[in-house]
Amino acid sequence: MNDEQGPVDGADRRAGAEDRSVDVENRFGRDESDADSADPYDVDLPAGWTARCSDRTTVYENDAGDHRVRVVEFSKGLSLYWWVDVFDRDDGEWRRREVGLGDSYTDPDRAAAEVEAYLSAVAGGAAAGSG
Repeated sequence: MNDEQGPVDGADRRAGAEDRSVDVENRFGRDESDADSADPYDVDLPAGWTARCSDRTTVYENDAGDHRVRVVEFSKGLSLYWWVDVFDRDDGEWRRREVGLGDSYTDPDRAAAEVEAYLSAVAGGAAAGSG
């Protein structure tokens, strides 16, 4: 920079140029109503099951409080994945089950379909007693 050039500051803006603000809370153009959704995957919940969502995690739990399915959205590089874990409550502690769902999916619809299938099986009693 020579002596005739000063630092760039607000005075260098064009006269009449408007300030452009950026909405950092909604920088990806998401519909704000989606943020309040209890179930972003729109899983068909059987009777006695609830869903709650926080940040990138959705938890499905039965009313008895002994079965829980957790879906976590995460990224690796430029790819998005959905990890599905299944838990049973045993002696007051949540224990992870190996039921084939403890896996990551590259398609949220496929992850949601796996969750629906598991919830239906548990609600129907097929998976409730297995371990």
